[in-house]
Amino acid sequence: MPEKPSDEFLESQIDQLKILIQEWAERHDLWFDCGFTSWIERYDDEPFENPCVLIFYFEGSLYNIFNLGDELADEFYELIDSKTDFFCEQEDNVTMTFWVKEENVALNSAFRDYFEWEWITNLIKESYDDVYEEIYSRINRSPSDLQKLSPRQFEQFLDSVFKNNGYRSQIGPGQADGGVDLRLYSDDSFGEFITLVQAKRYASENPIKLEAVQALSAAVDDERANRGLFVTTSRYLPGVKEFAARQNRKIILADSKDVQEWCRFAHQKIILDKSKILTESYIHDILLGKIGSGLEGKIFCSMSGYNTHYYSFAIVLKEGRNAVLALSLPTVMHSHDGYGQIGTHLPNKNISSTHLNQEVFFRAKKNKKEDGISLWGNRQLYFPWNGQPTPFNYMD
Repeated sequence: MPEKPSDEFLESQIDQLKILIQEWAERHDLWFDCGFTSWIERYDDEPFENPCVLIFYFEGSLYNIFNLGDELADEFYELIDSKTDFFCEQEDNVTMTFWVKEENVALNSAFRDYFEWEWITNLIKESYDDVYEEIYSRINRSPSDLQKLSPRQFEQFLDSVFKNNGYRSQIGPGQADGGVDLRLYSDDSFGEFITLVQAKRYASENPIKLEAVQALSAAVDDERANRGLFVTTSRYLPGVKEFAARQNRKIILADSKDVQEWCRFAHQKIILDKSKILTESYIHDILLGKIGSGLEGKIFCSMSGYNTHYYSFAIVLKEGRNAVLALSLPTVMHSHDGYGQIGTHLPNKNISSTHLNQEVFFRAKKNKKEDGISLWGNRQLYFPWNGQPTPFNYMD
């Protein structure tokens, strides 16, 4: 295995695992009412530190084999253990999940990086305003990943990068934009400085030609802007660079290496911002209602259980356009039946520093509907808490 596995290598590992499972099932005439999906497709949630690489779902005969102690189940587990770098375990009666073996640290880290990128791009597919530091870190490490974005996503991505680097950025409509994808506004000693940006997410074999850069230069003149910035994932033909050099800094050419550097700065800035958010003093002020706007400081709750039921609570620490950063809150008993089995409880906002470990922070998508807003994260659906004690019943 390569020292740093490529995405193609990781995808081939998943494909080989699927083939191995299907061939085993077909050999025993069991391949029906079953199939594969991914963690994100199934749960629409962030991957774990050791991510689930594949989900195998089944009914029919396979249901009986995996749930009634058939010896074919032992054969299946032995096959996975001996032939792959993965282990499997049942998520429920109809679902098998596959994970990287703990001793394979490099492969586990590679899959974590791979699925984290998948989840982030899924989270922000409508807008890059909610980009977390991981995506900047990823591009900083591997600028070739810019090729995985659609042309529109590339524009949205640059919009977020510029905003996180201190510019006021205005993204265009995406079509019929007159050759200007973004407008950047900043202030200097002479007033407002305007930069027009043209973004081209092209493959390296599709270089930027002179006509495209000349069109940006004409737009700068037409709008009386200060500068034009052309950004591409491809390269520039020699004549383009010569043209830009004659423009006396009116036209700036940038490529993936420049985007990589911008991401490095944006990454560092977000890390600093996040370190401020996650301080005990910030969380203490949020819990006391001293700071926060919008959803920040609001408590959400989620009901869990089947025969038993109880509520979980979380408070929003930071709100973005499409997602929030939340903190799970412990509960405190409000009333009970004398045995602690049936009663009501409340969220406990009087938490100590020992509660603030990595596991209690999570990110959740915002879902806006006519009847209000909900959050999806930690594989749970959260609704705004009404401030009243919530019931629990641990009697099974």
